Amino acid sequence: MGEFSHGHADGKGVKFFADGQTWLGKFSNGKLVSGVIWWPNGNVFTGDFIAGEDERKGVFVYSNGTISEGTFVDSTGDHEGVGAAIYTNNAIYIGHFKKGLRHGAGIEHYSDGSELIGDFAFGTPTNSHVYLVNDRAVKPNRQTTQGNRITFSYSFGNRSYTTSFDE
Repeated sequence: MGEFSHGHADGKGVKFFADGQTWLGKFSNGKLVSGVIWWPNGNVFTGDFIAGEDERKGVFVYSNGTISEGTFVDSTGDHEGVGAAIYTNNAIYIGHFKKGLRHGAGIEHYSDGSELIGDFAFGTPTNSHVYLVNDRAVKPNRQTTQGNRITFSYSFGNRSYTTSFDE
């Protein structure tokens, strides 16, 4: 429903899909170039479409309450490249993403004021990170090694955190 040119959506319009998706925005040659997409599961994307409909730059609000800003690829909504996310636990991550996960350099801020700064690999902090509490670095309480796997355990206040990685 909307404006058409040469048989294709061209201009402002809305498009409904059998799977429950709804697209609202500006179309060019039948492709959405900017606007909003609603999914039946409650996910919502608002922004621009860079390479047709497979690459999006904007804000993705997931049905679980997580909000991400940056570039997203394909219909999965996977976050790619540099961006930011606010998670349901009120943690805020600013940094690199790959396949929707924290991956590469980044900073995660927690609601208690602490921060985790360093590198991440598919959502998990690597050995190259530091915790800051009240702007002071916190050393791990415990470090264990089992084969090539190293685990660090931290605790401060009522927060505990464990991270593992393979050397």
